[in-house]
Amino acid sequence: MRSQLTSVRPPVGIRAGARGPAPSDQQGEDVARDRLELVPVLPDGWRMRDRSHREADASGLLGFAQTAGTGVDVVWLTPVPSTEHFQSLDELIAAATARCATRPA
Repeated sequence: MRSQLTSVRPPVGIRAGARGPAPSDQQGEDVARDRLELVPVLPDGWRMRDRSHREADASGLLGFAQTAGTGVDVVWLTPVPSTEHFQSLDELIAAATARCATRPA
């Protein structure tokens, strides 16, 4: 059975960083979110990267995500290799944004 989320694509702003003005109390989160890049590598999968690192810098690679069943499965490469399942792409984006926020730029 194919995933119901296979047609989900990350918001354009995640890859391109095109975002409108944000409330000042969310400024730190917005900076971290602007650092997050989701690059499609499969019809239902993405490579996650911290854009504050050069594209050729492997330390900027956060992990890989793919829709699976009723959510999104993730293989994190940093800070330690691990796997995680999220119920939605929004939950994944929030978790990846939090990881960017705790990493040095």
